[in-house]
Amino acid sequence: MKNIVEVSTDILQLSLTIQEGFQHLVGRMGEGHFEDTYYLFQDIVRAFSSIYDAVRPLSLVSPLGESQIAELTEKLINAFDDMNKAYENNELDKAQQDLQVVLFPAFESWRGELERCLHPLVDS
Repeated sequence: MKNIVEVSTDILQLSLTIQEGFQHLVGRMGEGHFEDTYYLFQDIVRAFSSIYDAVRPLSLVSPLGESQIAELTEKLINAFDDMNKAYENNELDKAQQDLQVVLFPAFESWRGELERCLHPLVDS
């Protein structure tokens, strides 16, 4: 099993990849490629899920246990669910608005808390 520093480093790197995915998603939706972006959205959700699975055990032995990560994760999951519903209902305008006003800001808050908690482990 990887040690805490390696897992934390992987989590932070994957969170940056997700951020890049969101930026690409925003651009593609802005260009009107709604249907094409669903696959990218699914990739983002899968990457988030990987981080979520890795973070749970870390919360027992790292600063994550004393953070706001659980609350921010719940908000982010709800935002992912709302975005998925917009895709399912083919609601382009709602999806674009949710992405920019709810989902991406929720992700950024969540990612910021991850960085705040994990960077001390990575930098040690």
